[in-house]
Amino acid sequence: MKKDSRILKLMNIRQEEAKAVFLLIAFSFLIGLTLSFYFTASNAIFLKHFKPSMIPVSFIASGILIYLAWWIFSKSDRRVSFSVQVLVKLGFIFITVLAISIGVYLYNSSWLIFIMYTWVRIVVYITLVTFWSMAGKIFNIRQGKRIFGLIGTGEVVSVMIGYFSIPLILTFLKANHLLFLASGTLLLCLIIATIILRTFRNELSDSKTKGETGTEKKKPETSYWKLVKEPYFMLISLLALLPIFGYLFVDFLFLAQTKLEFANNPETIAGFFGIFLGFVSVIELLLKLFSGRFLNKYGIKPSLISLPVILLIP
Repeated sequence: MKKDSRILKLMNIRQEEAKAVFLLIAFSFLIGLTLSFYFTASNAIFLKHFKPSMIPVSFIASGILIYLAWWIFSKSDRRVSFSVQVLVKLGFIFITVLAISIGVYLYNSSWLIFIMYTWVRIVVYITLVTFWSMAGKIFNIRQGKRIFGLIGTGEVVSVMIGYFSIPLILTFLKANHLLFLASGTLLLCLIIATIILRTFRNELSDSKTKGETGTEKKKPETSYWKLVKEPYFMLISLLALLPIFGYLFVDFLFLAQTKLEFANNPETIAGFFGIFLGFVSVIELLLKLFSGRFLNKYGIKPSLISLPVILLIP
């Protein structure tokens, strides 16, 4: 018992928060495995069947699908409870990923492979939004400052494990089998989410948001066009938008070069992705650990400039 309390103290977690934290870490861990398996398999199989010119088409299609998913869920979420929202979203992702896995395994058709690759960003969007919406309801803002970084480490660690394990897995499985592994980890996500929803039924209820009071006044709505005229809003929007363009350009160049380097062998491509993205996730973890210190020492301007400068290095 004393040992457990020491661990909680070391992790800066209170006794009453421990169960929620560890369940959310488990959920985060499974999300990371899902994304690493699905992302690797979909990229490897897609690059075998399509030319690099189809990559931007998939980017556009996934953007449209994400917008449609956001629009549909924003409408439907008002009519159902939060628990139903979570189960429907995760159930939908599990069923679609399983159907894609079976379809690609049995038929290996080009249109199905295109859907599989386009679906990557839908899986990322729905799983992460669902996870953080649950975390945001269970913990208030003050708790979140202590806990959110910790529960997010589950995904970072599992992504590293998932990617580095792929070359080993491919010694006895094929690249398309990774899709079934992603389906399995998604099913476990659904089970963990069900446990969280039952255990923390009161915290996740829709009756009241933490921090609200009965006397709180409703904030006046601000029109979109009024916001657009604000320089601050436009600058923040550009700050959020422009890095996405940079990411997509770099992603396209990387995938196109990968297509040229490897002889359309999905297992070879998947093995390369596993090793390469495993090291990328290690660097990502190190950046997360030290970015706060860098910001405190040098400020936000050098931090923003550092990435474009690094990309200019040949």
